[in-house]
Amino acid sequence: DFLIGNVLFSQFDLTILPSPGVDPGRQGFSDDIMIQNYIMWIDSMTTPDILQYQEYSAAWSVVAAIQGSWIGSGSFRLENVSFNQPNYSVALLLREDSSDAGRVILIPAGDFNGGVLMTPLIDMYPGFEVENAEPEWFGLTRDGIVVNTHDGVSKLYGFDGKVKAEFPIGDDSDAVEAYDEAGDYYYHLDIRGRRLYKCGTWW
Repeated sequence: DFLIGNVLFSQFDLTILPSPGVDPGRQGFSDDIMIQNYIMWIDSMTTPDILQYQEYSAAWSVVAAIQGSWIGSGSFRLENVSFNQPNYSVALLLREDSSDAGRVILIPAGDFNGGVLMTPLIDMYPGFEVENAEPEWFGLTRDGIVVNTHDGVSKLYGFDGKVKAEFPIGDDSDAVEAYDEAGDYYYHLDIRGRRLYKCGTWW
């Protein structure tokens, strides 16, 4: 099934299922191996250096108490989360209040199970900075991290943090794009034209 905001839809017939009761402003991912769902957030008012997350079953019942993991010294915002099944990893896009750059942290998905994240996150897990990243244009593929920048360029970062490829995309607020996990295709939704395109990736 899939979740948009706090509304849960059936993958079979698109009917609305009972609400899981999660905050629609929070990020998350579904682990197909552990058959669990995870919702995460940072409370910028009280604990801006703590990543909090809640574990749910496949039926969206709470599995464990809220977990908290120290990110590192600073005040952070969680801007996006992307899960990749082939790599079995989760990419967090964080933004520190004192910096214009975003920071990607790569965490094995299994570390979220049972609250065993190593801390501080920014030191214990691989990560790197991404310049001018738009938080809503962010994806983890088998080939690396894809971000769109404020100046209309899409970039593929390798897992070493180096830019592997760039592609000019322009500034179109009436389009949405998403990359498949293998990195072979991306999907472009033309909102005004109401057309969905499947395209080969550009790297």
